[in-house]
Amino acid sequence: MRPTRIAFLAIDWRWDEFASFSYAARKLEASVRSAPDLQHVETHVIDLDVDDPDAFLEAIREVRPTLVACSTYIWSVATFLEVARRVKRWDPTVRVVLGGPAARVSLLSLEPYRHLLKYVDAIATGEGEEIIRALARDVDGTGLAHIADLTLPHPLGFRSTPAGERPDLDAYPSPYQIGTAPADHTGFIETFRGCPMTCAFCQWGDQRADRVYGAEYLTAHLRGMQR
Repeated sequence: MRPTRIAFLAIDWRWDEFASFSYAARKLEASVRSAPDLQHVETHVIDLDVDDPDAFLEAIREVRPTLVACSTYIWSVATFLEVARRVKRWDPTVRVVLGGPAARVSLLSLEPYRHLLKYVDAIATGEGEEIIRALARDVDGTGLAHIADLTLPHPLGFRSTPAGERPDLDAYPSPYQIGTAPADHTGFIETFRGCPMTCAFCQWGDQRADRVYGAEYLTAHLRGMQR
């Protein structure tokens, strides 16, 4: 059996002196790397500043992952669906999961994207830290129906798995705490979970912004950022 390898995909641009990176992808990677029973799992963050599907496929082929997890925003959804198509044609055993604000059935069902959904194994609609751990434990990919907060493409549409409990934020370390955040980049700190804006055009706002990280957690995060 191939070793479990996860490739986290992200697109983040660089503007002049603002050196960004995908904090979401790094946060999910930290969740896997901090789980005691997942120390055998290899993780690779492929965070490019281009929207070329072939560039992502080249990087994926070097890693040879068993799972590709895409941090999907409105600017990356088209690219990652094309990446999914290329990945499945290269190796159909690799699972492809979309998560993030743009990973929503209402968007992915639109005409520009609908025909590419057959290359996606699951859409993560809940908070990612526990979902990615569950996906990493599901080595052969047969247990997707038993993982909470997933939407699974189906010939007749979509079917959703039961909703899971919202995770305890302090239970999942940040990439700064475990030393996996990239150096020489702009820093990130998440002090609370959710978006308080509830903009009419965005489904991300339906996640209640009613949880905050603890003082000890944030202190450890800032110390890691200082290092």
